[in-house]
Amino acid sequence: MTNEQSTQDTTSTEGEAPDFAATLLAIGSGRTHRDLSEQLREVIKACNATFKAGKVQLTLNFKPQKGTGAMFVTADVKVAKPKFDADPSIFYASEDGALHRNNPNQQSLY
Repeated sequence: MTNEQSTQDTTSTEGEAPDFAATLLAIGSGRTHRDLSEQLREVIKACNATFKAGKVQLTLNFKPQKGTGAMFVTADVKVAKPKFDADPSIFYASEDGALHRNNPNQQSLY
């Protein structure tokens, strides 16, 4: 077995679950793992900056191929970074439904 084969092999012995971390590293030649790591770092930075919750979600999809024993494995990464609250702007509504920066019911001092 070559060195590359040993790092890409995620098989397990009978009755033992496949190694999740090794499988994740093998999906997309490691690209999924790198993307997850980068997204995790970005979400943590956004959470620290905003003091709000964030989320990184990994979905693995499995599709067996009939008669071959092959399994297509794809990954879908979704990220929800927290955002700063936008500062509101103050407007005054007139009776005709328009918005004004100054109160239309108050006289101007100059």
